[in-house]
Amino acid sequence: MDGLDGGVEPQFSTHMIWEKIRMISSLDWNEVWKERMARSIESSGGRDCVGHWSNEGEASNYGRMLEGDDLQSVALFRDSMALSSPFTVLDIGAGTGRLAVPFSRMASRVTAVEPSAQMLEILNEQVKRHKIENIDCIKKRWEDIEIPADLPEKYDLVVASFSLGFPDLREAVSKMIAASSRYICLMWFAGEPSWNADYRKISSALFGDSDHQTMPNSDVIFNVLYQMGIYPNIRVFNFEMLHRFGSLDEAADYFAEKFSALSSTQRSVLEEVLPQILEERSGQWILPYRASNMMFWWEKG
Repeated sequence: MDGLDGGVEPQFSTHMIWEKIRMISSLDWNEVWKERMARSIESSGGRDCVGHWSNEGEASNYGRMLEGDDLQSVALFRDSMALSSPFTVLDIGAGTGRLAVPFSRMASRVTAVEPSAQMLEILNEQVKRHKIENIDCIKKRWEDIEIPADLPEKYDLVVASFSLGFPDLREAVSKMIAASSRYICLMWFAGEPSWNADYRKISSALFGDSDHQTMPNSDVIFNVLYQMGIYPNIRVFNFEMLHRFGSLDEAADYFAEKFSALSSTQRSVLEEVLPQILEERSGQWILPYRASNMMFWWEKG
């Protein structure tokens, strides 16, 4: 049959379509996760998520970007799940407390698992400042948590929000299920976040073609869960955070350290490329962090 442009339409047999589906289904998606995560860490100089957030400057910047965030942070949970007080929360990769702090106002008890001392320091400062008495912190990687030794009681909600830098996703999720009495929730990137493209542009300007490998996205998560016999609810949502710099020099200082661009020539490159990426607003230079995301949640059977 001729196509509208005068060409011949490609012919796809039912056999070809089902063969493609079979090939996709036969993949071990947890192995796909492992491989992509390993490539991402390798292209980042061997530094994983914990290593990134163990930098004091990065932890402080992240805390500042989330200042003023309140109960809106947990609105997705409130709207999606039947969480009635009193309930308990296990926050895996709690960071500076973006979820743990607002959850503490609703839950009877929150346990925050966070391996970065720098992130935990900011969280503990918030706990003291707000006089919060129902948040307990455990400084460990989730991979190193032992159940029931570290977590003797189960939680109504176990959540890992943008903290899925695990080398083995299936193992991490299995442990979350073991720690939960009801809900498990994962939040991750649905597509490429804006900062990946921005960082590639900076890296390319400094060093030529960038070979940075991104972490696996939510499509891999869905397939891992599916192969575990988990059929989660899914909700798509967007977020934006703003990284603010008081001047272009301050921004150049930040990215010079981030990319180890310490020569005068590299400094000149940064000063040329950053105005193409940052937005000038009211005397500040802003790097918006935008992402489309997926929230997976299910009730333990």
